[in-house]
Amino acid sequence: MNSITISGISITTSLGLDTETNWVNLLNKKSVISKIEGIDLNELPIKNGYEIKYLIDKKERWKELFSIMMENLIVDSALSRREIPKTILSLGLSFPGIEGNNSFTSVKKIETFLKEKYNFKKIIINTNTCTASNFAISIGANIIKRGSADRVICGGFDLLSKYVFAGFNSLHTLTNSIPLPFSKNREGLSIGEGGALLLLENNNSIKKRDGQKKYCRYMDFASTSDTSGVTGIDKKSIGLEECFRIILNNNNLKTDDIDLIVPHATATKQNDYIEATSIKNIFGNSPLITALKPYFGHILGGSSAIQLALIAKMFETSTIIGMKDSDNLEFDLNFIKNNRDKTLKYVLNSALGFGGINSTLLLGAC
Repeated sequence: MNSITISGISITTSLGLDTETNWVNLLNKKSVISKIEGIDLNELPIKNGYEIKYLIDKKERWKELFSIMMENLIVDSALSRREIPKTILSLGLSFPGIEGNNSFTSVKKIETFLKEKYNFKKIIINTNTCTASNFAISIGANIIKRGSADRVICGGFDLLSKYVFAGFNSLHTLTNSIPLPFSKNREGLSIGEGGALLLLENNNSIKKRDGQKKYCRYMDFASTSDTSGVTGIDKKSIGLEECFRIILNNNNLKTDDIDLIVPHATATKQNDYIEATSIKNIFGNSPLITALKPYFGHILGGSSAIQLALIAKMFETSTIIGMKDSDNLEFDLNFIKNNRDKTLKYVLNSALGFGGINSTLLLGAC
């Protein structure tokens, strides 16, 4: 079977509009949480988040955001514009078309705009909450595996909106401060906006193109559902543990083969406890652990795409980004407190979502 390679990435967050700016700021442990300017949050106790200031005055921010990500991906992957009509787009969005104070755009309108501007062969949008872009990348990989396309652009994004702030505020899960995943002092998550795109290709497609990169390989994906509630996840961590077992068994891997896990790590009391318990029960202290949301916030449907694109960058540079604030950690895991040079072989990226959805995705070195 043809292996599937990630041959291009594009990241846009509050840290920067392009991948390189994001990467440099991450290396410098920069975080840009600030007072939200583009949304009226006067009725809510939470005023801060991770806002892309460049987008504040844009009329339809989702169009601007996707266009930035797409143009950056074309450059990074050396993908010819003539190849785009042969390329499928697989996107994950948590709250598609919702942005700002009251703005709403239908999924159909989003598809129509993307089709008219870029002429993609086909567009697939899933809305599996905060796991959406993990699913989007799995969908893209499955399309390539069954021979329906040589390449798929995958990823996800989400934008700040009053609706999202109000929803998470009702769950009492938000903080005005930088979130502190796995810390004894964690108070909750902070919402961000942005997204990432990744180009997945099979061997035949890569051989036909010049100048393409080979960041790492897509290897496998696993998902389970706890059916434990609309917003909750199984307190016994059974669902996420099963995802880990499926990945290990499918790929004949031992627990100590996994070099790094990038967890969902929202800094809420329950989420972090369940994730830490799952990792400990399956892997012990073997893999390294880093949490990235303190740098750019929780971007919902775009979060796992951003984490995966950053993992691809870690493969390329043999550098793991350390945690933003790793003092007073609650759990006995192998957390990375500072940036570390390390050649990676296997990395897991986890994403959890409403409805008790658990997912984890395996990347491997080329």
